[in-house]
Parts: sequence; C-alpha cells; structure tokens
Amino acid sequence: MNQIFDVVIVGAGPGGLAALSSIQEEYSLDKLSDTQIRRASSWIRRNQKKSKRVLVVDPNEKWLQGWETNFDTLGISFLRSPAIAHCSYFDRYAFLV
Repeated sequence: MNQIFDVVIVGAGPGGLAALSSIQEEYSLDKLSDTQIRRASSWIRRNQKKSKRVLVVDPNEKWLQGWETNFDTLGISFLRSPAIAHCSYFDRYAFLV
C-alpha cells in the first residue's frame, strides 16, 4: 500500500524533534506581544489546517534512543543544550520542572 506524507523527517534526535515542533507549531507565541498573539490566534482559528502527515525515519524505535544509548555508554548524565536545539523550542515553559 502506498502512503503519501506531507513531510519526512530523517532522524529522531534533537534536530528531528525540533523539525517536528516547528512543523506543528507555525507560530512561536512566546516571541509575540499580547496583541500579536490575539491576532495570530484569530488567524489560526480562521485558517485551521488539518494536521500534516509526517513520517519519521530512524533505525531506533523511539525518539532520542540513539542519544540516550550514547550518553549511557559515555557516562553522561546531563547535557545542557542551547534553546534552539531543545525539542520543545516553542514552549516557553518546557524547561520548568
């Protein structure tokens, strides 16, 4: 059976997660003023698009599995990446625990 996808992401690492996040969230609301957020939200509601069909190609079964395996092998328990590499770049609360 042939399937058609709107987007194919190669790799389930941080870059793949960032790509998926930017595809699904067209606006970074945390970078807009309150007025811009209201306008963007209104525009999004009026122009609601169906979800994009995304295929992620990676030899591992879950997101970041390769990274987790490599970190365990190297004994790295914590890595602080720049915000642009974070998988939830558009979520201003993603770093809060």
